[in-house]
Amino acid sequence: SFNKINSCVYYKMNYKFLSEFVGTYITCLIFILYIYNYTKFLNLVNTLVVMSVATAIAIIFLYEISYDFNPSFTLMFWFGEKRTNIELITFISAQLFAGWAAYQTTKLIIF
Repeated sequence: SFNKINSCVYYKMNYKFLSEFVGTYITCLIFILYIYNYTKFLNLVNTLVVMSVATAIAIIFLYEISYDFNPSFTLMFWFGEKRTNIELITFISAQLFAGWAAYQTTKLIIF
């Protein structure tokens, strides 16, 4: 019974970690590609629209699993006692790694 509970918790945490990674990766990749390709056309309205669409796409597909996608949101939920210490560490790790992976992807695409 103890092993069954541990395996369920482990599976759920991996699923949430993956969700945080994918959601953050998609959002960051869209932001980076937009900013790189349209720097001379950047204005507040265009940037807000692109950021909103990117975030909405990630939330629509991954909302049921996890929806932080940003270390500041994860900290906010942790301060509000909605996240455990382990979730705080794993979510922020996933988010930072996803940001790095999105940057590396853009380097492959652009250069």
